[in-house]
Amino acid sequence: MGIDDRIREELERLAAPPHPAPLEEVERRRRRLTRLHRTQRALLQVAVVVGTVVGAWALYGAFTAGVREVQPGEPIGSYENGDRILFSLYMEEYEKQWSLYSIRSDGSGLQAVTPDDSEELYPDYSPDSSQVAFVRWQDRQTGIWVMDADGSNQRLLWAPDDSEIFNVLQVEWSPDGERIGFVLQEQVWTEPPPEAGARDWRPHVTIWTMNVDGSDPRQIIDAGEGAAFDWSPSGSEIVFHRTSRLSEDGETQFGSDIFIANADGTGEVMLTGDGHSWNPAWSPDGSRIAYETNVDGSDWELQVEVMNVDGTHRRVLAPGADRFSPSWSPDGSKILAVGRVDDPDSFSKCHLYLIDVEQDSARSIFQSRTSSDCPNGVSWQPVPVQPEPVATEATQPPVETTPPAEESPSEESLGCSVSSVRGDFDGDGSRETAYGFYALLEGETCKDAGLDPKRFTVAVDMGDRLLVHDVELCEQGCRVSAAPDVDGDGSDELLVVHLNFSILRLGLYDMSEDGMSINAVTVAPPGDPQAELVSGEIAEFWIGGDGFNWDALRCDDRPEGRVLVATLAHQEPPDSADSVWKAHETTLQLLSGELQVLSAHDFDEPVDIGPDSAPSFATGEELCGTPIEL
Repeated sequence: MGIDDRIREELERLAAPPHPAPLEEVERRRRRLTRLHRTQRALLQVAVVVGTVVGAWALYGAFTAGVREVQPGEPIGSYENGDRILFSLYMEEYEKQWSLYSIRSDGSGLQAVTPDDSEELYPDYSPDSSQVAFVRWQDRQTGIWVMDADGSNQRLLWAPDDSEIFNVLQVEWSPDGERIGFVLQEQVWTEPPPEAGARDWRPHVTIWTMNVDGSDPRQIIDAGEGAAFDWSPSGSEIVFHRTSRLSEDGETQFGSDIFIANADGTGEVMLTGDGHSWNPAWSPDGSRIAYETNVDGSDWELQVEVMNVDGTHRRVLAPGADRFSPSWSPDGSKILAVGRVDDPDSFSKCHLYLIDVEQDSARSIFQSRTSSDCPNGVSWQPVPVQPEPVATEATQPPVETTPPAEESPSEESLGCSVSSVRGDFDGDGSRETAYGFYALLEGETCKDAGLDPKRFTVAVDMGDRLLVHDVELCEQGCRVSAAPDVDGDGSDELLVVHLNFSILRLGLYDMSEDGMSINAVTVAPPGDPQAELVSGEIAEFWIGGDGFNWDALRCDDRPEGRVLVATLAHQEPPDSADSVWKAHETTLQLLSGELQVLSAHDFDEPVDIGPDSAPSFATGEELCGTPIEL
């Protein structure tokens, strides 16, 4: 029996739903997170006003804490399942405003990809996923660059003659990997002549292709005042939108429609004639085109539609939200789109949505801080085509093979995001596997497993039994993270990420004494309210930093046994060369499924300013001897 069937069987056996956390508790924790985000924004505004060197480092930390940079030689991510997504992200408060980021399709594993002395936009994977093309701004010069997929061998391919006049707006690798297409915008000065004083300019946008070494650049399309394009799967055609100026009487009016043309720019055919269709993307099977258009009755709100390649059978995908800039998954079953959502407690937020094309449902996998921080230039990692095995005449007798081991669950088998970690959860000297599941799309269960899509579910495979637990406090990017032996008794506990943000929020889970269930560890009386460790509530820890706050967790072996040390710290005064960490440290010990507070105290530590600096209490790469992924 596979793990999928065993999870389904165990859920049926349990029958009764797990006891949920009180709604008041969930809301209280969300309010705490909102306060934290507001504090981060307020501190950032102070830093921008002060504008010191110290503030620059602090801002850098605020936006990159919890985002790991990829060094040359370190792969951005495996492309065997097409699970990696590249995009550029704008951060208006940060001196380096545009950067490339990588994320998994379940919303986990956010990584910064490019260095800090330049700005990068519009990434695109090569067809074999071995290289990435992108636009770079550096020293007031723009150009098209390529790097290997491990971040190394970065090199300039092509640059316009004058970066003050020309700007590259998109790059797209051809399906055969032989050419790179790009959109070029030129600033064209309008009347009156220069001697008349102030002048205005209009964009003149064209689509070009060139060889992958930057040679033989050719203009193929004149696209008016705006364009975006995509290759057909065969590479013989392109689909693009063209924006034209319609009227200058009073308020200037523009129209934008979608066209198909041969790869050399000949044979244009218009697909839409409504004047408000943009950003087309050709499906991997060549049968459909996704694009963005206005919601009926709105001049500003956008939606994603799909149509056949002849322009027929248009339909809206997952209606009801402001979504745009579609990009197909390698198998054509899903579309990534950018969207904005109003937040009553803050600024509106930009999201990356994963849309199921057939189910007509969507799920957010990434949320930015504000509506200004919208992802741009999304590129989904291709799945390389594996060559068919060549049949040869057998010269050796057949070799007897061992039957394959039971497969781990996958997103394809369950329709879920799947994470896993191994540990010795029962202390018998052998290692078991803990899995984490949640449905990828809103309103969708994990296929026949029957998992509640509103919750993150942990399942520990003990071999002869399966322990299933629904995590009530999951908010975003939840996953099983590590299996440290927190109490030093020889059996491992389980750390689960409840919130994957710049500061991670983690819960601790332990097997019951009879070995028949896995449960959330709670805080024993009296707790430590100052550390947000409240008696009787689920124990949660914060790990990470945002430039002015730093939360940490470490493990110590002491005469009284193994303990956890949790630290919450903030800078006073913020953004100053004289700043100190005002820290509150709590020492806890796990006893009979509860965390006992042994001591709590406050201390100060000078802030060390620098790109790689960290306080002495920062979380290390291991917790209780077990690697921990931050």
